[in-house]
Amino acid sequence: MPINIACPQCQRQFVVRDEIAGKSFRCKDCEAIVSVPALKSAPQNSVQPKSAAPQRKATTPEPPAEDEWGYETWQDDQQSELPIPAPRAKRKAVAERSADANKSPVVPIEGILSIASIAVLGVLNLWVLISPDEILWKLIAAIRIAVEARVVWGIRERNGQTGLAATIAAVMMTLISAFMLWSLISDPEVRADVSPQELRNGQIFVTVQLVAEIGVIVGLNLPRTRRWMATGNGS
Repeated sequence: MPINIACPQCQRQFVVRDEIAGKSFRCKDCEAIVSVPALKSAPQNSVQPKSAAPQRKATTPEPPAEDEWGYETWQDDQQSELPIPAPRAKRKAVAERSADANKSPVVPIEGILSIASIAVLGVLNLWVLISPDEILWKLIAAIRIAVEARVVWGIRERNGQTGLAATIAAVMMTLISAFMLWSLISDPEVRADVSPQELRNGQIFVTVQLVAEIGVIVGLNLPRTRRWMATGNGS
């Protein structure tokens, strides 16, 4: 019949088979040695007292057959359930971060390059407005300032059509500026019509304008700027 025994150190209860009587085993909780007492053999002519309770089947489950020591190593109430891992949401998290990046109101550095280039063009046009140039040039400068302000607003609103229109206009102005710079440098007739100081100022003005127009084209058409503007409401 099974033998109930407790670990002398941690008091854990074990149920072992009577074949283990007189042997020892190691407690799997505290590693202490548990000695199973030997069974006392009752005399064969002994009579069971009448007051003894009737023999009942043991309700304690037999230990597993594969247990070499013959005792239960785990009780039902002592078994710890492993936590069920949450489903992986890596792809979902990456998608959410990508969506948040697309919705971010912060202009990428490439877009800031185009805005800075437009600001330089605005300063050049303001310089034309306060210069003693003819009224026609001042009118053109005023129109360009209005267009440049509209382009900056379109970039801020992430309007893809504004970016396309600004790119086309910047390409045209780049070609015009390149032709004007070539004329100021190599055309003798143009050089003869202006003073050396005006010629130098004109070359500086057109060179800065040419570089700024190229900055607008590059800034608006780099991949990050195009993706950022393509996700706007005004695309």
